[in-house]
Amino acid sequence: MRVIRPATVWRRGFHGAALALSLATAAMAQQSSGNWVATWGTAQQYFQSVTSLQVPPPPPSSAASPLPAAAPSASPSVPARRFGIPPRITGLNNQTVRMIARTSIAGEMLRIRLFNAVGGRSVRVGAAHFALRRSGSALVPGSDRVLTFSGNPSVTIYAGQTVVSDPVKLSVAALTDVAVSLYLAGETGPPTAHLFGLRDTYISREGNFTAAGEIAETERTTQSYYWLAGIDVTLARRSRTISR
Repeated sequence: MRVIRPATVWRRGFHGAALALSLATAAMAQQSSGNWVATWGTAQQYFQSVTSLQVPPPPPSSAASPLPAAAPSASPSVPARRFGIPPRITGLNNQTVRMIARTSIAGEMLRIRLFNAVGGRSVRVGAAHFALRRSGSALVPGSDRVLTFSGNPSVTIYAGQTVVSDPVKLSVAALTDVAVSLYLAGETGPPTAHLFGLRDTYISREGNFTAAGEIAETERTTQSYYWLAGIDVTLARRSRTISR
């Protein structure tokens, strides 16, 4: 007959309790963090103006008689552009940019991702807000949320860095227009951008208008996204995703 000593029983009970506690802690952490999925995203690029174009010299002329010129060929027809090329900006300074995006799936919590893809300098975001869009640059009353980054209302995005905001609670339905407002406190230089956004982006005059219900006076309106790489949500209870 095998005799089980009390110390062995105690150790097994202790390890079992520790394992149960760790599993419960992990389950609670997973429940609190949620299942984050992307509801919207961009392909960020970098713009830098070209001041001079180096044209290579022509090849040296040959002593032999030149070949006869080829007969001109009919040029293929070029289809007209459906959308014009959005103008590029050289930078922002003490200005607010309000960008309009459209969600693909619903969520109950959200966060944004900012990307300073290949910028040559750091970018200081003095404030960031998220809200539902009503029309134009106007927001749905009561939907504005202040975004923070590790608890701070401002963040510096270093060259090549991606930053993710802290989650905020806001129920967002699928196929809903939302607004992301960023205040750029200093000179940014050429921005990391998604040029063909095909949605109006509102650039204010000088000042922080991230909390404004509407940016009434804008310096310009473009159709590009600046530094905004994506929007993530936690799935609503009835939402479903397809994975491979």
